[in-house]
Amino acid sequence: MKSRKRILKFAWALLAGAILLAVAAWPAGARAACQLGNGIEHVVYVEFDNVHFTRDNPNVPSDLEQMPHLLNFLTQNGTLDAGDHAVLISHTANDILTTQTGLYSDDDGIAVANSFGVFDPSGVGFPSSFFYWTDLVKDITPATMDSTFALTTPSGENVPAPWVPFTRAGCDVGAYSTANIVLERSPFDVAKVFGNPSSQLSESEPQRTNDFIGEAIHCTQGSALCSTANRGVTDTLPSEPDGYMGYQALFGAKYIYPVLGNPNDYNGNPLNSFPGFDPVPAQTLAMVEAMLKKGIPVVFAYIADAHDNQEGHSLSLESTFGPGEAPYVKQLKDYDTAFETFFANLKSEGIDQTNTLFVFTPDEGDHFVGATPANPGCDGVNTPCTYPTSPVPGVGELDINLNGLAAAAGDSTPFDIHFDDAPTVYVPGQPLPTDPSVRKLEQTMAGLTAENLHTGSIENLMVAMADPVEESMLHMVTQAIPHARRHLRTSAIPTSSSSRRRPLRAPLRSWAPASPGITATSSPRSRAPLSVSQVRESTISA
Repeated sequence: MKSRKRILKFAWALLAGAILLAVAAWPAGARAACQLGNGIEHVVYVEFDNVHFTRDNPNVPSDLEQMPHLLNFLTQNGTLDAGDHAVLISHTANDILTTQTGLYSDDDGIAVANSFGVFDPSGVGFPSSFFYWTDLVKDITPATMDSTFALTTPSGENVPAPWVPFTRAGCDVGAYSTANIVLERSPFDVAKVFGNPSSQLSESEPQRTNDFIGEAIHCTQGSALCSTANRGVTDTLPSEPDGYMGYQALFGAKYIYPVLGNPNDYNGNPLNSFPGFDPVPAQTLAMVEAMLKKGIPVVFAYIADAHDNQEGHSLSLESTFGPGEAPYVKQLKDYDTAFETFFANLKSEGIDQTNTLFVFTPDEGDHFVGATPANPGCDGVNTPCTYPTSPVPGVGELDINLNGLAAAAGDSTPFDIHFDDAPTVYVPGQPLPTDPSVRKLEQTMAGLTAENLHTGSIENLMVAMADPVEESMLHMVTQAIPHARRHLRTSAIPTSSSSRRRPLRAPLRSWAPASPGITATSSPRSRAPLSVSQVRESTISA
């Protein structure tokens, strides 16, 4: 099973059990009052890109311990579930989708993230898992020629959209920087929503992305927020169960910012331009606050992880941090200050735990990858931790060329992989799992070893493997995308990721950029050099 840190989870199941939604359609032009049950007037759903409740280093306070305003709010007013288990294989895209919909990955089509492998006429394609809700696979990567909804049920229908129960109940729904319920890709999503030609599509980059990507308001019928005057457009869901007609939406900061009254973030910067899919709490929480104050009762939002450098060179020249490093502690302090402001501002407006369901949850479930601190007694708060810089950087995952390693072991079977620490293996031509070439490749990979540059020890590279039969039992096989069958899921040592021979086709959002890396000397046999990347998070499955 999966090796995880115990992490924060304010259970999504509570949301399903605590809210009673009226689903009757309302006449066009009439505005229904938002109907939520059990005294709930608002729903605030915030997903972190990883946040830890327990400690990565026993001497260093955990993420939540260093954000006391969030931790105390949860423990004093709600339920704290510190045993969250993310879907397999855990990544930003499929975790957010699962918590938005309540579906395992095999029921929403994104069984592998943050990109997924598809056999196409040229070999294997890797469409991004970040796209708009109604996109087809070929909309993301035309070479696949696959007309299946990327978000697909086992029967091939588009997965029901998570905002629909709320809008049918008379509630407007806001979204900020979260996955798949906002426009994600320019120019394609912009053309799809606004038309081609359109004034929105004619904008140049990066202005077009800043104006229209990453933010949305999905309105109930008759809501003035999404009026034509405010540049609302049809909220199109072509295969939504029971239909979805007469609903409008706003997309992008260009139209949402003025509707909300031109809000600033908590650092005083105007929120008139989308900052990208790595927002800090000062940005996300200020936007959530602005939406709630404008009468949008349901808001989905996302916050970037605190262990990567989200504040830039003003914080540190490092791209990622180990537990207790001074920039990490400083960034967590800034996160905590934003939560303090958020809760205080909402309470002054009469929005608090007495009438609002707050859901805070993490995606993934990463763990620290790196060496022990150079000053082992450090606690981060009083004594900053430092990490070795030589012979290899002491913070960061270890990357390896799996194709080269297999070839060095004498196996010439061609294959491609989804870049991951538990890489999915695709053999061109889609031979059956029982094919001798596939079986040989499994056996070759099972015998691979590599040096762990953080410890100096030689370790088996693979911890476990799963073929499609076992993957199906783990909810990792998508039935409705016929070209998405993989041959093998491997699980690597807890400090490594496997890299493809060519550049990653779909970027891993919220991961720090890789450093040039340091490559160790390769020894004989079927070992290959590992390189250290400045990527702190690593999610391991077995």
